[in-house]
Amino acid sequence: MTKRLLISLLTLLCCNTGAWATGELNGLFTINASGDKVQFSKGNLQYVDENYQFAEHQYDYFGGNQYSNHVDMFANNGYSSPDGDTAWRILSQSEWSYLYTERSVTNTLSEGARYSKATIGGTYKGVIVFPDSYTHPNGTGFAGNCNNAAENYASTVSLEGWALMEAAGCVFLPAAGYKNDNIRKVDDASVYDSSTANDDRSRCTPGFYSNEIKLDDRSYNTTCVPVRLVKDYTLQQDGEGNYLLGSAYDWKLFATLVNSGTNPAANAKMTADINLGDDQTHIGDNNAYRGVFDGQGHKLNVNYYSSSQETTIEGGYSIAPFRNINGATIKNLAVTGNITGYMHCAGVVGYAVSPSTNLINNVTVSANITILNTHGGGFIGHNEYATTTIQDCLFNGTINGKSGGSTVGVFFGWSGSATMSLINCLENGSYTNCSTFTPTSCPGYAVPTVTNCYYAVSGSYPGTHATSAQLADGTTSTALQNGRAEEIWVQDPLTNQPMLAVFAGKYTVPASGIGTFSAKAKFALPEGLEAYYCKNYDATEGAIGVTAIEGVVPAEIGVLLRGEPGETYTLTISDDTPATVTDNALVAVTTQTKIDQTSGDYTNFGLSNGTFKKVNSAGGTVKANRAYLHILTSALTQEATARGIKLVWDKDVVTGVNDVRSKTEDVRGDNDSWFTLSGLRLNSKPTAKGIYIVNGKKIFIN
Repeated sequence: MTKRLLISLLTLLCCNTGAWATGELNGLFTINASGDKVQFSKGNLQYVDENYQFAEHQYDYFGGNQYSNHVDMFANNGYSSPDGDTAWRILSQSEWSYLYTERSVTNTLSEGARYSKATIGGTYKGVIVFPDSYTHPNGTGFAGNCNNAAENYASTVSLEGWALMEAAGCVFLPAAGYKNDNIRKVDDASVYDSSTANDDRSRCTPGFYSNEIKLDDRSYNTTCVPVRLVKDYTLQQDGEGNYLLGSAYDWKLFATLVNSGTNPAANAKMTADINLGDDQTHIGDNNAYRGVFDGQGHKLNVNYYSSSQETTIEGGYSIAPFRNINGATIKNLAVTGNITGYMHCAGVVGYAVSPSTNLINNVTVSANITILNTHGGGFIGHNEYATTTIQDCLFNGTINGKSGGSTVGVFFGWSGSATMSLINCLENGSYTNCSTFTPTSCPGYAVPTVTNCYYAVSGSYPGTHATSAQLADGTTSTALQNGRAEEIWVQDPLTNQPMLAVFAGKYTVPASGIGTFSAKAKFALPEGLEAYYCKNYDATEGAIGVTAIEGVVPAEIGVLLRGEPGETYTLTISDDTPATVTDNALVAVTTQTKIDQTSGDYTNFGLSNGTFKKVNSAGGTVKANRAYLHILTSALTQEATARGIKLVWDKDVVTGVNDVRSKTEDVRGDNDSWFTLSGLRLNSKPTAKGIYIVNGKKIFIN
């Protein structure tokens, strides 16, 4: 099978499985300071046999083979979009400029990388443009620099590697040339059409050349240039009309839909974890939210803060993901991060409007909540004469109430003559100036009906006290499950505490394919995920052996987990006898921990892109349920401390690695499987100097 045919098949597969079916690529690109985003078409515009279409591949262009029935260079406004779809447009000059030079990009390949001038498949020159959020897939073989306008397309990637990058959201703008009196710069440069006029005879055509990117290029209106169309990104909906939220931008668009009054009763489903960072967008400003919001087991991370009485919104003050609700259902959601507010401050809902009937179901709040005045709670800050049920919910964050303040509770804050129900709920967090479940000392305060609910703090409250032993041995999670056939509550291996099943034991593999991990309970590995520990440091090569764990992984040990990059796996507690692990050099971290560069006789290393790097002199933070490596300082070589500790695997990647052979002594074929010492498989035989693994042997290429 030829490379081109392989890529055609990969593209056809993508076109029939989602984002490309209607011509849009799946990456999102911010094009102005207001945060508006676009999606690019799947190829340059072409006019073939009297029909407008998109090129089959992003790197396709006719170039010098220009015929009257095969056109992909167009004069100003001398073209249309496929099928007359008026949603397609071209970028303005300022949008092109923002795309290349101003966007904020999260890129695992190179932090902040917006573009790379590259050659694809050894043939196609152009610019790879990375989406706003890009996780570089394994196995691409991409090599080169980013954000270097002077680079002469020196970055390289194979056609197979490009197919992986394209599927991850990248755009490629080929060096398709341009045409005025004749065709110019094909395979060397290109200027692309924009919607910005220069004067009545010319327009702005930002372009790139072998040694620069020129954002102020101008072309006569009669000059023919390539056209790459875009669509302004809008919220997607499923077949049932639910809005699909998979990013912070989606959250903002949905909030606008609700807050503007356009559709306060809109239903939504999260399709991925969403991290709002410091963005202060809430749902339910001015117009209370009335729909069904389904987190589908995903996390919403926030960092909300307000120290004032914000009276411009309905109900006033509210600081919560959902500021105001009126007849809403919020379910299958985990809220993390930090929330600080003056009043009506809570982990889920600030203010439940009167009269309304609301449901919060299967929701976990792990956030740190600070109430600067009164009326706050882990779930609802103020339940104003509303009928609200909180069912199968967990609070395991922190609440800090104001000293001398009142009406602060774990689940409900202030409530008037409301009807409130708590069913199958657990409080398992930590609190200051806060009542368990709901406040009970405020005159006229409505007391909720409490059914099969448990609390971990000491004292006498509505519900049942759960001891630390009962929380750890599964007694409480079994009681919360309450004999139901559908699994709602389980014992979480990460914390060895009760957890809602939809959120328990989740582990997402990093982009490198491997990550450190530790759990407070022993757990079984799901299919596709492998566990290892580290032993037998080799000072000569600055590498450490990686030994497979067969069977159940023991509790509270550091391990490496390897699986499909970006895939989320569910770990489950096992009653079976765990595997035996000896001389493990990985140190478990079950709660977030600050570590120094050295600990006694040991030097500490954290995992980064498949290599353990020495912790810097200022120390570092290891997240909960992770691990770090420590090696006897006296055994370390200077090279190892400078470059890091590499990994030598003992399963699937390499077995019986005892010798190192040079390339001249033992030349391996192109079709053999080649691996780096960190265990990453390469697409082809490497050419760069270094030590590689092939057929179970170390091969040194000099």
